[in-house]
Amino acid sequence: MRGEVGDAIEDSKRLIGEFMKQPDYKKGVAALLERRPPRFPLPRR
Repeated sequence: MRGEVGDAIEDSKRLIGEFMKQPDYKKGVAALLERRPPRFPLPRR
């Protein structure tokens, strides 16, 4: 393991915050609350 645990935790919190701003996150949460499978667009190539 490299680096400090505290640094890794702060990096994780920052990344989670960034991902929570993405449209796929909102779609996933909506699907969970509506108790249905998520409908994500196909990835671009």
